[in-house]
Formats: sequence, structure tokens, C-alpha cells
Amino acid sequence: MKASSRKWKSSPATCRRPSPSRRTACTTTWTSGTTENGSVPRPAREPGGGRAVRARRLLDCFTYNGGFALPLAPKCKEVIAFDVSEEAIARTRENAAKNGVTIDARVGNVFDELRGLDRLGERFDTIVLDPPAFAKNKAAVANARTGYKEINLRALKLLNHGGILVTCSCSYNINEGAFAEIVYEASVDANVDVTVVEKRMQGRDHPCSSASPRRTT
Repeated sequence: MKASSRKWKSSPATCRRPSPSRRTACTTTWTSGTTENGSVPRPAREPGGGRAVRARRLLDCFTYNGGFALPLAPKCKEVIAFDVSEEAIARTRENAAKNGVTIDARVGNVFDELRGLDRLGERFDTIVLDPPAFAKNKAAVANARTGYKEINLRALKLLNHGGILVTCSCSYNINEGAFAEIVYEASVDANVDVTVVEKRMQGRDHPCSSASPRRTT
């Protein structure tokens, strides 16, 4: 999901001008997560990734150890990070202190927190959604689709006009086409015009066996 600064910054050339009743957003999608093992996400550590976001307010959801929040914090005036795990948030705070960056790391259920932020009228320039796998088997796909749509819908409602949504899935059982459909449905319900500016798959440290190819349609 590495994006160049040109692609990440919203502009009339990147996001379509909406009707008066609609807002725009740009999305970067990544259909294989890498943060569950505590590593820094590839978009942030690859050349140019750390320069991708220059936002006033960044919201990092399912932050785990702060993989997105840490490298992006120097580019933002305010960073809020959520995770349901108290242990993960403690590590995020420790990592922020070690790296000399300021992150408002909070323990909370992302589903509840997104709704709460909307009720408070909070808005963000960039939002990162990097949840754990919602569909670890085929039986969980229906509920996973509901969950992915819910967090993307809520995030899109919290974005400022022209904002950036970085949305990720590491659920093998929800392929790229299905995930794109979920994000589209969320944008319709949120009444937001969305332009996809970048799509990424897993990197070399997450190889895919040819005996089990990943369908993209």
C-alpha cells in the first residue's frame, strides 16, 4: 500500500468534485496485512512511504504495536491510535516514547470508538484500518463482510473532504474483488465519492504458494 506523495495528497485531479451533498475520499487498499507479527507496515518503511501522509489529524485503528502510527506521527499534527488490547496499547506508548513521537494511544473497541467519534463530530484527514483477519474460515465470511463494511462505513463518515482512507484486509477467504465491493458498498451508504489511488498485495515476506493461488475476482 505504499503510495507516492502525489497520490496520497488529495486534489481535484485525484478526487472527483462531489455534488453539494456529497464528500470525496481517496482510498488505498491492501489485501494482505503484515502487522500481526509486530513488524512495521511496508508502506511506512519502504522508500517514500514515510512521506506519504502529511495530515493534521491521523486516526490509526487496530494499531497493535503502532505500526502505522509510529512512522506517520512525525508527518501529522495529531495522531490517535486505538486497539482493544491493553498490552498492545502499552507497547504502542512505549514505542512512541522510544522514538520521540507523540501518539494518543487509547484502549477501545474500534467498532464502538468509530461510532463514538462520529457522535462527537470528530473528523480526520487520514484514517488507517488494519484489523486482524475477520474471516479465518469460510464459515466466517458473512459476518466478516458485515464487519469490514461497518468499519469502512464509519471511517468514511469521519473523513474530511478529500481525506485518505488506508483500508486493509488479511482475510484469505475474502478476495480482492470481494473486498473492493465491500468498500464500495460502504462508500454508497456513507454518501461519499471514493477514488482508489493505490492497491497493494503482500510483500516478499508473505509469499503465496502456487498450489493455493489467491483469486482476485
